Amino acid sequence: MKHLLNSVNLIISKYKEIEKVSGESFNIFSIMGMESDEVRTHSAIINELLNPNGSHGLNEVPLELFLKEVFSDSFQFNCKTASSKKKFTLG
Repeated sequence: MKHLLNSVNLIISKYKEIEKVSGESFNIFSIMGMESDEVRTHSAIINELLNPNGSHGLNEVPLELFLKEVFSDSFQFNCKTASSKKKFTLG
């Protein structure tokens, strides 16, 4: 049992090392103290990024890449004519 726990601690330590080196633990929302306010932050950002008419100026490219990642290539959706409305309710 002691050997098992030592092995687990070693694995956890290595993962923490990798996390630190890779920047994986960076979270802009935590830095701003907004990690639990997803309605006003996360959802609004995702909405803007996936909006073909978003201020990013990339047109439908982010939406196409997202859909390709989530669904198979056979999924049919016209990203050029898609639109996004920001309607978030609290409560």
